[in-house]
Amino acid sequence: MDLKRYELKCYGKEKDKYLLKLFREKESHYYDFDYDNNILSRYDGAIDISEDDVIRIREVINNFSKQLEYAYKNYTLAYFDKINMKVYYKMNDDNFNYDYVRIENDDILVGQTIFFYHIYPFYKREGYTEEAMNYYRDLNNNPIYLSAKEHNDRLIELRMKDKFSYISDDEVKEIESITKTKYIKRLNKAFNNDYVIFKLSDEEYKIIKNSCFILLHMPAFAMRGNTRDYYEFNPYTKYGVDAAKNDSKPFSFNELLDKFNKEDNKHKNTKHRKH
Repeated sequence: MDLKRYELKCYGKEKDKYLLKLFREKESHYYDFDYDNNILSRYDGAIDISEDDVIRIREVINNFSKQLEYAYKNYTLAYFDKINMKVYYKMNDDNFNYDYVRIENDDILVGQTIFFYHIYPFYKREGYTEEAMNYYRDLNNNPIYLSAKEHNDRLIELRMKDKFSYISDDEVKEIESITKTKYIKRLNKAFNNDYVIFKLSDEEYKIIKNSCFILLHMPAFAMRGNTRDYYEFNPYTKYGVDAAKNDSKPFSFNELLDKFNKEDNKHKNTKHRKH
């Protein structure tokens, strides 16, 4: 394999091996590197590399180690004692994403995220007890939420509050003022349905991302009877899928937002009259 054709990035470490991403344009490959023995490998075995490749890989890993040292000194720490996990995080300069380092049982993962869904236990993972998951779903126990409140990081605080509870229209405006992007808040259980829309434009996708929807990918083997020209979204669970049934009757993105706003206002007025 000719490594000169690829950009290199070290994005983590598992036990004694470093995790490498080789990429160019829309092509990506993932490998492990044994630093002590200079072995690059993946699921199907070791890859032949030159001495120059080894030097280049070691430089990337050394820069990764410096990145970790910087994070440990300058990022905010949230510690999940029940699952032995540390998360160091810092707002990116774009006021939209967060850079983070996750350390779990000595395994290290470095990345960037809009929201901390992949960092702490929203969902079942090996080694996570149901008790621990429920404990951290309570915002009063969640280290990232508590850390955000302590350090006045309103973006994390409000995004997490929206995920686990509900936020006000004023809090929606506050998120939008920070990110300079529209925000769709989580709606009540009356909206626990899948709504079909046309495939998202780049700007619409940014709104969905800012609003912390989890967009799942429908694999090719499940695509029979479905099309990628449509997407499905649930505004209560904040989950979506990048495909939908061929015979669906989709809304445009703006039509669906208007529908949500009208129904949400109707619900508020009804609730207000009851009181």
